[in-house]
Amino acid sequence: MSGHVARDGALRVGDKMLGATNRFMYKLLALLFSSFEEVLLLDSDNIPLSDPAALFASDLYLSTGSLLWMDFWRSSSAPDCQAILGNATLVPHTHESGQMVVSKSRTWDALALALFMNSHNEVFYPLTVNYMGLGDKEIFAYAFLHLGIPYGLVPHSPDHVGVRDDKAVVMGNTMLQHAPDGAPMFMHTNLGKPTGYVPASKSTYVRRWVVSLLHGEGLVGVINRAAGVDDFEMWYYVLLRNRRCFFDDRPAKHWYLRLAHGPLLEGFHITDHYNVNTELEAFRPLKAQGYVVE
Repeated sequence: MSGHVARDGALRVGDKMLGATNRFMYKLLALLFSSFEEVLLLDSDNIPLSDPAALFASDLYLSTGSLLWMDFWRSSSAPDCQAILGNATLVPHTHESGQMVVSKSRTWDALALALFMNSHNEVFYPLTVNYMGLGDKEIFAYAFLHLGIPYGLVPHSPDHVGVRDDKAVVMGNTMLQHAPDGAPMFMHTNLGKPTGYVPASKSTYVRRWVVSLLHGEGLVGVINRAAGVDDFEMWYYVLLRNRRCFFDDRPAKHWYLRLAHGPLLEGFHITDHYNVNTELEAFRPLKAQGYVVE
């Protein structure tokens, strides 16, 4: 089977035109059509804190041939989802697809079903998600669940990382995900994406990773130790400064280039959202402080 993208953005597989597509569809195609047998699928805005090759040696991966991670929300699949895909898909959590580890040979049946669901995304994306993060994020896991194939679910909660504001809680811009052993592993920068346009100097840099739900103000030390550097955020800033490249001269809309500082910090309060999975460990400190998280 071969595929290509037409000029109008439609995806053609063989003789079948799958119609207008969206950016989420390409992740699974990249995984399936890559030459690798074992794959780490990583979003472009996702920053590993340490060498992710260790994930392929984890007991959870070796026993299942896969690793998936949880999202912040309870299951929000449409009521028809269980009627179509079976009651096994009624799980208490959601999944976050910014990173996924799979052995293609060991999980091929589930990947093939996920490809079918991906090809009919207008049906299966809203069917499996129906609330937060509409896209491909649930179809991998739901393919496993429908087929009754065990998958490796990292047992540790994502952490909500960002800055403090006048609400005295975290205005988050990044999701910190952990390895199966609990070590911090990925910084998925959901809002305020990393860009080659960076402030002119360290003195004008605006820090974005200051505090988190799970680690509080100890977050900085946590990510520094995980990365093995004195100041990971400054290390990353210097990396961007030194390695950046510009493909054109269009201005970056979130940076004050003439003033040589920025960006405006983007973020959100997770406690403002419906359907938060309060059973996750990241919310225990909030609840201990008396916050009511619905």
